[in-house]
Amino acid sequence: MTALIITLSSIFSLSLLIFLLYILLFVRPRARRPENESLLCDYAHRGLHGRGVPENSLKAFELACEAGKGIELDVQLSRDGEVMVFHDYTLIRMTGVDKKLCELDRSELCELTLAESDQKIPTFSEVLALVGGRVPILVELKGEDLSSDLCPKVAKLLSE
Repeated sequence: MTALIITLSSIFSLSLLIFLLYILLFVRPRARRPENESLLCDYAHRGLHGRGVPENSLKAFELACEAGKGIELDVQLSRDGEVMVFHDYTLIRMTGVDKKLCELDRSELCELTLAESDQKIPTFSEVLALVGGRVPILVELKGEDLSSDLCPKVAKLLSE
């Protein structure tokens, strides 16, 4: 009986060893490719800005598209619930206006110029129309409170 157990144990061990060798030699995991390789590109943070082209402006986004770079941008809601493209919570750094973005309506925000240029604060809809799917966009949702009002509005604009 002991000899039978030793024989069965040896056969099992040998079978296990052969199975493991087979796995190591012949079953190699496939290299995983991202579902959408176009997401693997350089990204222009707040668009391709500098030298008179302000961040998060339509001009900065157009330059990023022309250079084939993806775009990272920030969105937040205006007082009247419009999805606006702007990084800071306050307008002071980019427009000189000492107010928060959420304190003004879309019409008021679209009149402000960015960093002493002719560029205005764009709506997310304007940016999506300009980019037109030419490059990937990474969208950061911003909000100073726990409101989730921004999420469905951004999702709706992206689905359209």
